[in-house]
Amino acid sequence: MLFRPIPAKKASARFLHKLSRFYVNNYDVICVENLAISNMVRNHILAQKILDASWGKFLQLLEYKAESAGVRVVKVNPRGTSKGLRSLETGYRQIEY
Repeated sequence: MLFRPIPAKKASARFLHKLSRFYVNNYDVICVENLAISNMVRNHILAQKILDASWGKFLQLLEYKAESAGVRVVKVNPRGTSKGLRSLETGYRQIEY
């Protein structure tokens, strides 16, 4: 039996559907950073990578599926979210502010 390869665009869409479904099925509250994707793609160096990752489409799928399943999606301010963890040497303890 021969298998036809799946086009990359279709494989990406399938992955986003499966990932969003996983989160909705396994969590009651899902927190995501409220990123300004349209502003981020103005950076010509990162634009193609950001668009290829399909962040916007993933969030749309996640919100749609969460709403129909009664799961809450919370968008948090991205400012300072990367500062909450220390390096591996400290065992990822929460940093006290």
